[in-house]
Amino acid sequence: MSESAVAMKSIETTESASSPASHGDNGLLTEQHFQRAIVLERKRSERSGKAFLLMLVGSGNCSSSEERGKLISEILSQLSLSTRETDVLGWYKQNVSAGVIFTEISIEDKASIGEVIRARITEVLKVEQLGQVTISLHVFPEDWDHNDKKRSHDPRLYPDLLNREQSQRIPRILKRAIDVLGSILALLLLSPVFLLIALAIKLTSRGPVL
Repeated sequence: MSESAVAMKSIETTESASSPASHGDNGLLTEQHFQRAIVLERKRSERSGKAFLLMLVGSGNCSSSEERGKLISEILSQLSLSTRETDVLGWYKQNVSAGVIFTEISIEDKASIGEVIRARITEVLKVEQLGQVTISLHVFPEDWDHNDKKRSHDPRLYPDLLNREQSQRIPRILKRAIDVLGSILALLLLSPVFLLIALAIKLTSRGPVL
């Protein structure tokens, strides 16, 4: 059994007794558990040096949630036929986009996997539905020049960091608002003192106050 399979088994074993079911109606990992699987696979990849491919399939262009749900169900049925036992299938964004973690791949496999998935989806979807589907491929470790400081990481491979940043956004905004309001209040309260100091300087010294 691969390290990825062991990691996924660990998730299901340790959390089944204390949290809601990790799998939804379609047998997929829920958004929370799938994103945790990405984090575990990223750590495994860093230790082993073996890459993994994250494929995201979305249907954000659908006009209604019912249409989106039906379209995603058709896509997921095809994705399940193209995965191995060691691959992980789940919701990247619940009921909006699904993802597959293809474990232990070579960089050359990226194009071939994408072609197979696109071919399977094309077989079952209508022409108008194909325009509503988006497919993106994300390889870890990322293949880019680490000396290029202007190049940023692919945020889709780091959902834990993205969620942490989003959770800290409101506290940062509140802190900034408190700082601004506190500064304004301090100026209002101390303005009489500043006025008295300026008046005292003017009465006892020649020249401008400032």
